[in-house]
Amino acid sequence: MSRKADWKDKDPRFREESARYGKPVPSREHLLKTLADAQEPLGFDALVERLGLHERALRQALSKRLAAMVRDGQLLLNRTDEYCLIDRLSLVVGTVSGHRDGFGFLVADGGGDDLFLPYREMRMLMHGDRAAARVIGRDERGRPEGTIVEVLERRTKQVAGRFSLEAGVGFVVPDNRRISHRVVIPPQYVGPARHEDLVVAEIIEQPSRNRDPVGKVTRVLPQGGSADTAIDLAIASHGLPHEFSAGALRESRKYGREVDAAGRAGRLDLREFPLVTIDGEAYEASQIQLNRWRDRYQETPFEMRPRFFEDTNTEISRLMRKCRADDLYEVKEGTSEDEGEGFEDILTGRTLVD
Repeated sequence: MSRKADWKDKDPRFREESARYGKPVPSREHLLKTLADAQEPLGFDALVERLGLHERALRQALSKRLAAMVRDGQLLLNRTDEYCLIDRLSLVVGTVSGHRDGFGFLVADGGGDDLFLPYREMRMLMHGDRAAARVIGRDERGRPEGTIVEVLERRTKQVAGRFSLEAGVGFVVPDNRRISHRVVIPPQYVGPARHEDLVVAEIIEQPSRNRDPVGKVTRVLPQGGSADTAIDLAIASHGLPHEFSAGALRESRKYGREVDAAGRAGRLDLREFPLVTIDGEAYEASQIQLNRWRDRYQETPFEMRPRFFEDTNTEISRLMRKCRADDLYEVKEGTSEDEGEGFEDILTGRTLVD
């Protein structure tokens, strides 16, 4: 009697998954085909039964993979917690681009025209969110207009901006002009913030059609308009990476705090010199003045290196080519829960300059 084929025999990527993970689960391709063959939405338990995955660890890994597929717009989880194929629903999946006037656009993953999202749709979204929408017609300017079917991923985790108190109600007006919401700050989450302070607030409740986002003040930025405050405000407003990962710090400790003789060989050491940068037009004018000074005094008060940054970038590129893969990315170990989710950007802290 022949053995009944299971998902491992049917999955075209099973061998690849097995090489990458100790406990492989069905690939994204096989999950999509399983749902297509079912010809109807399937809940998690029904999908597990079809695949024959009964081990707890495999069920947990499958749950994470399905969540990643929903986040990436490959699947939609409907209101009855069933997984649906996006292409069967005629939906547009993409990233939200907000506008300071309250409306926005859904930039489709597959290219083509952006989908216009009026204010009533943007009430439940923030700039950078991932969403699925249905085209419902065209607006008065002839642009395709959409209505949100599902928010796939919330990408705004914090905002930075001016804290205000009005009639005892606190809120933050985000510095990022693409976020048109005011973030409500309940009294218990105001912390040390005072009226007109610049603050960073964590989003603890995302917006809905009928409710503003709710936040919690996590930091009050220094006043006075300093450069450090402006940098902190920009980092927090746009979610810029600014901390070294644990992997990067471990890597950096291997090289010490000083550049050794081998690292200095063949390079001009400029660490003790004050440096300024200028643009192309300023360089030409400064070169004229420098030549006049040299002709008059037979010496120069400073040196100009027009290819300084070109040389620097060449050297950094050379170093990056020598880095190992885990110098650039730190990969979370585990089962095959999501190919892309485990990657974390890092900075090595290594810079050598010609």
